[in-house]
Amino acid sequence: MTESTYDTFPQQLRISVPGFDRVYDEHVLDNDEVLPHVLMGDLVRFLLDDVQVHGAGSPVLRAAMALLESAMGSPDPKLQEVVAVSFLESLDPADPNFLVIRRSFGPWLEEQYRKYQ
Repeated sequence: MTESTYDTFPQQLRISVPGFDRVYDEHVLDNDEVLPHVLMGDLVRFLLDDVQVHGAGSPVLRAAMALLESAMGSPDPKLQEVVAVSFLESLDPADPNFLVIRRSFGPWLEEQYRKYQ
């Protein structure tokens, strides 16, 4: 996997997360550009819907979480910020599918999420 940066991450999500290309394309159509912080909210909703249908073994969830974990461990502070602020903080612990996503956190995401709590 190519190292992620703030500028490359949205396109990496589009390519690496099965089915997310449709969400990405609609996001660009609606906004005339990629808004990374808004796109993270789209990703949260997409993953929650996917987990509701496919559960913890979802390949979509695995692909997204691997990319998010890599981003959180990136040396790019802007990329870390977009994941921390707009992905992690968009997760709602009251959502019935939250725990499935939380259990798929790697060490970088888990550390950042604990800071957020």
